[in-house]
Parts: sequence; C-alpha cells; structure tokens
Amino acid sequence: MPARVFFKSVMKSLFLIAFLGLSVSFASCNSDNEKLPEEEQPVQPGDSDGDTVSDILWDNSHDYFMGLKGHPVKMVEKRIQEEEGERIEVPYVYFFNGQGNLTKYDPSGMSEQESRWVPVDARVYTYQYDEAGKLAGAGIQTIGAPEDELTYTLEYGSHDLYVPLPFSVGTLDFVLQKGVTEVKENGVSILTCDGTNTVSYSGEEGMGFFKLKVEGTYRYDGHKYPVSLEETKSMSGVTVSKKTVKYTFDENGFLLASETLTDMSGEYEMPEGTCYKKEVLTYQPGGYMMTQKAVVDYVNAIEGMESENHYTLQYWYNDKLLLTGITKTVSDSMSGEDAEESYSYASYDEKENWTEARYRWNTDVDEGHLTGEFTVQREFTYGE
Repeated sequence: MPARVFFKSVMKSLFLIAFLGLSVSFASCNSDNEKLPEEEQPVQPGDSDGDTVSDILWDNSHDYFMGLKGHPVKMVEKRIQEEEGERIEVPYVYFFNGQGNLTKYDPSGMSEQESRWVPVDARVYTYQYDEAGKLAGAGIQTIGAPEDELTYTLEYGSHDLYVPLPFSVGTLDFVLQKGVTEVKENGVSILTCDGTNTVSYSGEEGMGFFKLKVEGTYRYDGHKYPVSLEETKSMSGVTVSKKTVKYTFDENGFLLASETLTDMSGEYEMPEGTCYKKEVLTYQPGGYMMTQKAVVDYVNAIEGMESENHYTLQYWYNDKLLLTGITKTVSDSMSGEDAEESYSYASYDEKENWTEARYRWNTDVDEGHLTGEFTVQREFTYGE
C-alpha cells in the first residue's frame, strides 16, 4: 500500500474515533411542527426571555449561538444508548459565565463521573475573559497527557474585522471574534491579522509521524467578514491537499452560503483535479450556522481507484429553530442509497430549553454518526 494511501486511511480512522467520542449535537425537534427552514423568519433565542440581542451575530454570547435561553450557568447533556441490555451513558458538561459565554467544556464528563468509558483523547476546554468581557485566552487539556496541553492567548487592536478563531469554542467550530490581531499557541504566534484585508494562520495537524503542516489565508476585500479562504496541508514539503472556500455573509454577519473545494490529489502524488470534493452549502438566515441544504460532489479519477459520489442533504427545522430531520438524496445508484435522520422532542423546562430528545442517527447520512437511536437528556442550572 502506498505510504500516502496508508496515511489517509489512518488519519480518517483517528478522526472518526475522536469525532464519535467528543462531538455533541444541540439539535432537537418537534416532529409535529416540521417545516422548511425558509418558510418564515423565526423568533431568535433570547427574544422571549428579556435578553438584549445584538443585530451583529458575532457580538452575541455563546449560549445564544447554542440556542439556549435564560443564561444557564451550567448544562449537563447526557447521551444514552441501550443495546442488548447494556446502558451506555456519555455526559457532556458546559459551564457559562454571567454574560452567557463558555468558561469550560468537558466532553468526557470526567469532573462529574469517573467510573465510565472515556473517549480516546478526551479533552477538557477552558476559556478566559478580560475585564471588558472579551475572550482573552483558552486552554485544551488532554486527559492523562499533561504534556499535550495547549494554551492560547489573544491580542486585540482597533480594527473592525471579524477574525475566525483557530480553535473551537465548546462545540462551536466556527467563531468570529472582532478586533483580534494575533493568537499565540503556547507562546508561539499561529495567527495574525493585518487589520485591513488579510488573516494568516499556520500550525500542525495530526499526531506522531503523521503530522501535517497547515497554512491558510482569509481575505476580506473591503468587508468586515471573510469572503474567502485558501489553505494548504503538506508533509515533508509535499502538498497533500489544497482547500479554497468562498463565503457569503449578510451585513450583520450571518453566513448565507459557502462553497468549498478540497483537492486531495496530492495524497496520491497525482496532478491537481484528479481527486477532489466540492461542497456547496446554504444556511438559514437569522441563525448560527444553520444549514438548509448541502450539495456534495466527490470525484476520484485515479486509475484503479475511480469513483464518484454525488448527493444532496436537506435540513429540516421547526419554528423553534430546532433540527427535526436530515434527508439524503443521491443522484445515481453509484452514490449509494437515499437515507435520513430524525430528531424528536419530549420536554422543555421553564426557560423553554429542551430537556429530553430522541436522536435517530444514520451513518449513511453522516459518516461521523453511529447508526442507532439515542435518548438525550439535559439538566440546567441557572444563576440568581
């Protein structure tokens, strides 16, 4: 097996293990109230509980992004699966400050429960804020591996650009922070913003021998939000993949559409365009990263490995902005079969946050999901 093929297989396996152990969904639903996301402009989180909501999406708090109401100071989300008489319970624990921003995310629940299965590479995430309430730093601690601890510090300037953070905030993978000029990881600069048109970042991805060098540049072209991204990944000086992204934001920072083209030909030492994946996504206006539709095209023209996969994902929501289902429609028999996932709801608390849901996942819809049914329960603690 060629070294790069082996590398790809290993990295995909490691990613899947980490995703299944650490990911958490905020999706919920009421299947009796399903509708297409574009049918109406829904009420936003915070509108019904007296909170002031900024018109600019990224000036709001993290609990707003997560669709939570009432500013909880703690949320414990438990994903429960029962199979062949065995009960598997995985807790995810979130802590918030008085402004609704995350201060700690524990996706393994280690601080709450010690005697249970722990996901591979379980991590605990912490976040710090300055006196003005701006994000000042973050930390990522790998359970049982203190030598792998990462510490991030942020510096700000007077510019008005909204800068993508190089780390996730809880389960929020794409967060824009206004005015950031530099981010350091363990004291080393990994992201800089010139304050006018460009944000550049660099770092490493993977582990052990299979570490990739990652370099990327966001461009703004006179806008407050990025309009494009160019990213390359390389190993030992050889380009493994190239990614380009085009973004469409509205004037208030809500993402309306994105188009991503990832060329993976370098993994097989083949010319560009030999193996690629294209994803075109549209989003629900007025919500945080709420996908309406995804059109995906994967093409591999390498001799002996020829394959294509073309499909569309449609996302369904109710009038509470809660995900009720995902349907996958393939364009031909070579792309597999149609499939679907569903999310149904049972109860809410006095703040109108859901407290129990039922997930029906399908690997054919999302390869990061185990096929099966899960009960998801959430417990909230609110401040005075």
